[in-house]
Amino acid sequence: EVQQKASDNEDEILGLAVRVEAHEALHKKWQEKLEDLENRSRRQNLRIIGLPEGAEGVDATAYVADMLQKLVGDDFFPRPLELDRAHRVQARQPRGGEPHRAMV
Repeated sequence: EVQQKASDNEDEILGLAVRVEAHEALHKKWQEKLEDLENRSRRQNLRIIGLPEGAEGVDATAYVADMLQKLVGDDFFPRPLELDRAHRVQARQPRGGEPHRAMV
């Protein structure tokens, strides 16, 4: 009886090992897909460099939409721009002489 239980346990462990391998493969696939989606999302962002800190006021999204409309003109954007959001990149506030944080 002890040998039968040991054999049953070995069979169960082998079955579990196969399931773990399958889950690891699926996990790797989802990790790669997530990374791809994050990279695609980043590629659709515009980075605006050189804007003085605080130039955007309290509504960065409206500021960037208005700025782009004025820079490029109504011929290129016949309707007002719709932006999802705009914000400064996550970094500490620059000190004197350091470059301004980018706007995304």
